[in-house]
Amino acid sequence: MSPDLENDSEIRVLPDMGSDDRPTLITIRQNGIPPRQQRSRWNFKKANWEGFRATSEREFRNNSWEDDIDGLEETFTSTILKSSNLHIPKGSHQKYKPFWNEEIEAAVSSRRQARIELEACPTIASKKNYNKATAVVKRVIATAKKRKWTDTCSDLDLRKDGTKAWRLLNNLPGCKRKTNTRPIIEEETPQKRAEAFNKLFFFIDN
Repeated sequence: MSPDLENDSEIRVLPDMGSDDRPTLITIRQNGIPPRQQRSRWNFKKANWEGFRATSEREFRNNSWEDDIDGLEETFTSTILKSSNLHIPKGSHQKYKPFWNEEIEAAVSSRRQARIELEACPTIASKKNYNKATAVVKRVIATAKKRKWTDTCSDLDLRKDGTKAWRLLNNLPGCKRKTNTRPIIEEETPQKRAEAFNKLFFFIDN
């Protein structure tokens, strides 16, 4: 951390988030860009489609459809949204892991408790207990990943799911993985270097 930010910052070690390491939160008390609020999304996999259809049909029968085109559009939209809110749950996971299940959640919780006991009373027994809990987490995650991969491949039908298969194959090497912006841009000619500096200082000035 640079010296000019040291007096305006706070460093805290947070509880683990499912991995073997504990994250560090650095808070800088300065005016800046407000944090972006994460939007919740419809979880269609957990939707109650029978209830959705029943509610939609009931509302469609009870609604008046004699308005103008704008009124009809508003009535139709509100009916769909009402049924969706009743029967389709919402959620927002920043890093969704499709293989995550209740067994992993329980193992991670046990490891977190073992870490707390180890930090409160660092003995050989508590260390062994924590190492054992860590090994259990790694094992159940590896098993869940393998099971999820097997299920995903077995459910693929190349005659109908060609697009899904290609998307899966393209994601394997991490082609779409987000990477941090490179702090240094290498250019060979003076003109290219000048353009790079101009672009950088334009964003800083604005």
